Amino acid sequence: QSGEASYWIPVLMYYTGARPEELAGLALSDLVKGPKLSWSLSIVDRPCDDDLDLFDDDEVPESHRRTLKNAGSIRRVPVAQELIDLGLLRYVEWLRARKATVFFPTLKKDFHGKLSGSFSKFFGRHKRALGIKDKRKVLYSFRHCMKDMLEVAGVPSKYLQRLLGHTTGDGKVTDGY
Repeated sequence: QSGEASYWIPVLMYYTGARPEELAGLALSDLVKGPKLSWSLSIVDRPCDDDLDLFDDDEVPESHRRTLKNAGSIRRVPVAQELIDLGLLRYVEWLRARKATVFFPTLKKDFHGKLSGSFSKFFGRHKRALGIKDKRKVLYSFRHCMKDMLEVAGVPSKYLQRLLGHTTGDGKVTDGY
């Protein structure tokens, strides 16, 4: 059931540092063209039907609603030019032509209620089939790689934390990776 997610989730994690569940629940309306940042992804809570009186989000089906890990997880993440070069905008147009409202319409929630759960298991089986046996090489490695590259580039910790959806300011969560 992973479909296009099997390509896009790892690539998006690598270039955005987002968590798998944040990406699995992206709506097409979360891809925003702004005047300063060019393209960005709005990572926001997607509550259940009971909460629709609080949120104007009825274009996203119940199957793809989810809440984020914490308040710091709500953020806007710039879309790297490499993602556009890899075809992200073409993929979104392809989805829109098929009347989809979410990035990964084939994903289904697992027994924990996570859209990325089944995909994470698929990824683990796929990497083992490729002969990757190191248990430290997991789906989250793409997120950690983004964090490491930003550190090498000299990005201050407080901006890393904001981009990765931890907390604002300096702290131990991002530094502890």
